[in-house]
Amino acid sequence: MHKDGKIIVIAGDTHNLYGEIAKMANLKVEDVLRRHVNRRTGRRASDFYESIFIWKKA
Repeated sequence: MHKDGKIIVIAGDTHNLYGEIAKMANLKVEDVLRRHVNRRTGRRASDFYESIFIWKKA
């Protein structure tokens, strides 16, 4: 990974695992954004969100 490079991971982190994964990979969490996912099929009655993790070298 380039020294100024970033890794972007998009996941539905319902178990809050990705902070620990970043730590284990020696990466620093630069930001976490939450994005509403609009499921157009109508199968899911509740709202669904995914997290966008922005990581860089620690």
